Amino acid sequence: MKKKVILISILICSLVFPLFAKSPTLYVVTRSTKVFHLTKEDNPTVGLFATDDQGKTWRHYGWKYVKCFSVSITEKNDELVYYLSCGNGVHKSSDSGETWRITTGWDITECLKTAIDPVKPDVVYSATAYGIYKTTDGGKTWIEKNKGLTSTFTPTVIIDSADHNHIFCATEAGIHHSHDGAENWQPLALLGLGIRTLIQHPKNGDWLACGTENDGVFISQDHGKTWHQVNNGLTHRTVYALAFDPKNPKVLYAGTFQCGIFK
Repeated sequence: MKKKVILISILICSLVFPLFAKSPTLYVVTRSTKVFHLTKEDNPTVGLFATDDQGKTWRHYGWKYVKCFSVSITEKNDELVYYLSCGNGVHKSSDSGETWRITTGWDITECLKTAIDPVKPDVVYSATAYGIYKTTDGGKTWIEKNKGLTSTFTPTVIIDSADHNHIFCATEAGIHHSHDGAENWQPLALLGLGIRTLIQHPKNGDWLACGTENDGVFISQDHGKTWHQVNNGLTHRTVYALAFDPKNPKVLYAGTFQCGIFK
């Protein structure tokens, strides 16, 4: 059975952990070159880390000293498959993190987020600083999919839980979506706003939330048709990370730029 994961991206790191597992593994993707306290000791290494003992010990996965932004995880043949979005491309491991390779070419860099098709796990979308790329063969080849995008700076991409061919992406010019697996994009909402993150509630697919540059947080409760701001108490309006509480869609966490986490 494929493991469900939550992704929380807050400033210097991304956190990923399986839901409802008895002993969940927590993954941290760091993207700061500064020394920070991951455990009790200073750790200057960037990249992917994991702990299965609530943070007592940590293991580093993949290449060291590579700027990383996020990780997506699926399962195949009893092995965990990782897609790690990095400054120099998308890194992949098919053997639970033992070995790694860069799947993208020299022309695909600043990869910020991946989304794995839950129906066809060899289909993966990569959001980059230069647009959306798609692979249908598990990363062997990647094709640019920017037709219809009004901005190609795309911080994130997500797959609609109700329809695996319906794709949402955040751009510098609002939220766009595609009904044909990123072949054609159409503007959806909040046009003209710089969208920094976009998420869908893991249980209630009608609930979407996005974080913006300078305009705070917006919520949709009707599958993206209408949106409204929810900034009461949010003292800093640049939001780079969001996470729904999986048990209560009315609880939302926001990671802001250099001003902490809000609830």
